[in-house]
Amino acid sequence: GALSAAAAALEGEADERRGSRPRERRSSTATMTKTGWLHKKGSGRSFGGRRTWKRRFFVLEEGRLQYYRSQTEYLSGAEPLKNRAISVSECLAVADDALNLGTSMGFKISMPVVDASEGDGTLYLRAESPAQRNEWLTALNFNRSGAGAAAR
Repeated sequence: GALSAAAAALEGEADERRGSRPRERRSSTATMTKTGWLHKKGSGRSFGGRRTWKRRFFVLEEGRLQYYRSQTEYLSGAEPLKNRAISVSECLAVADDALNLGTSMGFKISMPVVDASEGDGTLYLRAESPAQRNEWLTALNFNRSGAGAAAR
């Protein structure tokens, strides 16, 4: 629908800016694409010993989740932060009320731990609205199972 049309337009702009030809698109029943801003709980500690929340631009496409400092960074073809793509097929995304801070916007993504120095394998995230959180959870879990996983 509207999400996939917007993502396709965004992807086309990125391809033009990177000077590359458009990527071959898979059937929309194979995977769900989503882009947008989320707040990610940092793995480091601030001066007071607390983890900080940073606003990051997330991209979910072809079953992989990546994030960037900004949408401009993504469109320019820069490498994602942490220089990796998270394979959503191996992850579980669930609402997490402990992250809500009085709202219904928090969720977490649990994934297999490859390197213990990277933490416990959980991304803690907050959307900018309850509706956006639900859109992200739907997209992430669609790519994990059901039609998304079966089509790969």
